[in-house]
Amino acid sequence: MIEQATPKIFDEYIGQTKAKEILQTVLNSTKQQMRNILAKNNQKAFNEASMLMPPSILIIGPPGYGKTRLAQIYASQMYQLSKSEDWPQWASDNQNYGKEVWNGIGLPNEPYFFAATEGKDLSTAKILDHYFFYLQVQGVLFIDECQTIPEKMHEYFLRIMTEQKYQSKIANKLIDHFGFTLIGATTHEGKLFRPFLERFKLIITLENYTEKELSDMILQYCNKLDYNIEANALQLLISRSRDNPRTITQNLDMLLMIKGFESHNISLADAQKATELRGIGDYGLMSRDIQILKTLEEHSPLGAEVLCTIIDAVDIDNYKAWERYLINKGYIIPTRAGRILTEKGRKILKEI
Repeated sequence: MIEQATPKIFDEYIGQTKAKEILQTVLNSTKQQMRNILAKNNQKAFNEASMLMPPSILIIGPPGYGKTRLAQIYASQMYQLSKSEDWPQWASDNQNYGKEVWNGIGLPNEPYFFAATEGKDLSTAKILDHYFFYLQVQGVLFIDECQTIPEKMHEYFLRIMTEQKYQSKIANKLIDHFGFTLIGATTHEGKLFRPFLERFKLIITLENYTEKELSDMILQYCNKLDYNIEANALQLLISRSRDNPRTITQNLDMLLMIKGFESHNISLADAQKATELRGIGDYGLMSRDIQILKTLEEHSPLGAEVLCTIIDAVDIDNYKAWERYLINKGYIIPTRAGRILTEKGRKILKEI
């Protein structure tokens, strides 16, 4: 249900002002370049247009911060841009372009226009060829966790990012990518293949969300879905959002399932029940957070690898995703000797 209220345009997307400004600038620049080219109204100009490829973009940010949503909005507005301009269709020789349903891995949300995948799933040149072929015109390929792209695939990406071309076996020719945008996302910038990282023309680092932005998000969802939320319920949802938009939507999903359609008023009791069912208590803490704090209270300092083993996290990346919130809140501090519990963290432990 909450998906119906997610932002569809940049004006609705709350927070990440710099990121939105960069993406909007790319769209406006692409539009102006196309108008200049089309104004010449000759074949040479159209040939020039085939090389018009917006810069590749890398978005860096924690899980749940809205990287995928930004890419989806960018893709949607690029699509609207292409519909509003008399852009040449460079895939016109492909009779199936934009018509058939593609049964390949990572089915595009709109036929042959936007596709989202994870880096680890781009394991063969054949899979990559499907994406680049079907998205060759005005397309957007969003690669989440692009640091997981297999090493053997790096050379293919380096060429498309450097030369704006791809040798397609499906088309049996070298493809020009007119209007095609490659957007990568990562939670671990340091794990990216260095030459790959250096070829991104634009790098966007997402910022932490303010309490005001978190409040505005919750109110926006409630307004779109025609729910009234009491002030104390709003404050509780903010405090249990873990400063993360994804947690907000998950909490609201649970809350709306509890409410059903009988009442459109969200009370403090409703908010408490929904968040507690999801395992989120006071201060936005979950059982795993409390386990980390108690472990550090007894054994500080501890290295991340040791803590990961003690709390039985799946791997070190899984653990670091948990500790990010505790670090941001000032409950623990990473030092050279290891993680230590702060006085603020000790106080929180006593209160809960």
